[in-house]
Amino acid sequence: MTFFMRSRFSSFFAVSLVFSIFILAGALFPELPRGIAYFTNPIIVEFLFGAALALVVMEWRDRGVVLGGRAACVAVAVVVLAAGFVIAVELAGFRVPLVSRAVVWGVPALMIVGGLVCLEYAGYALKGRGVLLLGAASYALYLFHPVIMQGVVKLFVWFTPVSGSAGVVLVAVAALVAASIGAVIIHLTVETRILEAGRRIARRMDLSIARARFGV
Repeated sequence: MTFFMRSRFSSFFAVSLVFSIFILAGALFPELPRGIAYFTNPIIVEFLFGAALALVVMEWRDRGVVLGGRAACVAVAVVVLAAGFVIAVELAGFRVPLVSRAVVWGVPALMIVGGLVCLEYAGYALKGRGVLLLGAASYALYLFHPVIMQGVVKLFVWFTPVSGSAGVVLVAVAALVAASIGAVIIHLTVETRILEAGRRIARRMDLSIARARFGV
């Protein structure tokens, strides 16, 4: 839908409106079929957090913003604070209600990612091709890591005799590597093609509008 809009902010507003309708529908009709209820989970608010951060980043990019050393220090403090909060909640074993997850987990996640983005604009960034590719595949990683990692864990349980702490570490590393590789493959074979198709549609619309406006 956002490919057909001419403004980033219009796109963000439209997506926010759609997500709000989904969440409201989930609250009003809690007995929706599981396949539909999946899209009414309040955790989808986290996508809006990411979209809002993306708007800020694109504005910075367009204006050539460069942050200084003080901003970098603040960014590090924000990342450490948010990460510490998440670790404390996890270690304390708090059971977070579903409705509150977007706040308890989503806000710290936004702080961590936002802090790292600020560090990047202050000149502190990893620029290796592998790191950039994994970053580009982060959405695919987010969507598909549960399936891939669960599959790897089951394979290890079925076919390997490893146990104890060493076994847990080995399985965790294997699952992370497999999820990263799988996400990159999905990004290159599926996600990039969808994005390119959307860009082609947008370019054709721009061309059609220009022809209609100038009578070409």
